[in-house]
Amino acid sequence: RALALQWAKAGIRVNAIAPGVILTDRVRTMLRDDDPVRVKTPLGPSEPEDVAPLALYLASDESRQMTGMILPLDGGASAV
Repeated sequence: RALALQWAKAGIRVNAIAPGVILTDRVRTMLRDDDPVRVKTPLGPSEPEDVAPLALYLASDESRQMTGMILPLDGGASAV
């Protein structure tokens, strides 16, 4: 957030994506069906392609009024 304030006058936005568990090939081999991560994530773990649209949004002009934000992308785990 300090960087967001520091760079705002230059028109530079600083935001972050805070992903939860991402189902990469490696994670798939380690995660059991009854794993607490699955149980405590209402929408389930994310796929890698779930991150790209949010990153594109943050890089686009559509988010021009957004800075200093940390956006969770965790299948609802942070709401539990």
